[in-house]
Amino acid sequence: MISFAARLAGGGARVHFSAALTPIGQDGASDPRMAGADDWTCRASALAMEDALFQPRDIDLPGHGPADGVPGWRAAALTHAQIAREAEPAALRRARALARRWDAWRWEAEQKLARIDLAPDLADGIGSRRWFRGFGTFLGLSAFSLALWPGFAPLEAAPATRVDDAVRDEFRSQMIMPLALGGDSGRQMAATEAVVPLRAAPERPTIAVTATLARGDSFARMLQRAGIGNADAARVLGLVSQAVPAGDIAPGTQSAITRGRRPAPGAPRPLESLAFRARFDLALAVERGDGGLALARRPIRVDRTPLRIRGVAGSSLYRSLRAAGAPARAAPSWSRSAATSTTRPLRHCGTTRRTTGTAASAARA
Repeated sequence: MISFAARLAGGGARVHFSAALTPIGQDGASDPRMAGADDWTCRASALAMEDALFQPRDIDLPGHGPADGVPGWRAAALTHAQIAREAEPAALRRARALARRWDAWRWEAEQKLARIDLAPDLADGIGSRRWFRGFGTFLGLSAFSLALWPGFAPLEAAPATRVDDAVRDEFRSQMIMPLALGGDSGRQMAATEAVVPLRAAPERPTIAVTATLARGDSFARMLQRAGIGNADAARVLGLVSQAVPAGDIAPGTQSAITRGRRPAPGAPRPLESLAFRARFDLALAVERGDGGLALARRPIRVDRTPLRIRGVAGSSLYRSLRAAGAPARAAPSWSRSAATSTTRPLRHCGTTRRTTGTAASAARA
């Protein structure tokens, strides 16, 4: 074994060499008898080489002095793997140590997991411990897969606005309720401590209503349903009967009724005024004065001048009369009278009509 060190020319690092030499005979085989002599010869050669390598820089061997300022000796050619590392920072050494420990733990864990047989062949060794371990692994993986079974319910998108009870009340305050439920809208505020109950709520001084005489109803019952007292209703019925019989008032006649302030709590409101159209040419009004209720007649002037209409008869005589300005009630009667009469033919666009007179008769009808 030969061991020697060499110092590089440009630095202070030393490289250690070692070599094992075995005496070899003429036939190429090692000779144990020559091992001792050759060992001493190799050691002497190594010492001589070490003395030649590690001479000071300012001492040159004879015949190898500097020429033109260049020293005659040469540095040893060594690889980086043969150079001893200099001192490293402590943090770098700790990092390298952690990396080595991590590699060792990873390799050990890999070896242990490789020795564990988690998924053996269930067709081999049925009933053994290895088979039951594999069967347990199979059951566990099957249960885990069934736990991840997807549902088939329809997907529901998240609402744009989270609606809770408070938001629902806000939306309800903005809607309009049906008329059957009062048609109210807006927020209903609860009473606070500032609300004081009243002993008696004040009433409006007057109430104005419109009553309509229905078919099969009487004028007296209409007044009672409108809230008029029995005494006032009887007085009004007597006054109206002086101008027109109550039974001659046509159904559908509307009456404007105004009632005044109550004379006492719980008493009916007195009648202030009542106005309606008794006939086509007569309007009646009952008003309260200083002497009580009084009837006022208000005649309506009616123009009885005959209306004369002239036009061209088309495919429909009724439509031609309506287009010429005939009243809706007079046009059908005149059309029926013209259909039953044969006094004079009326031709237009290939259509023949017979009439007995002018549109003035239809207007009078």
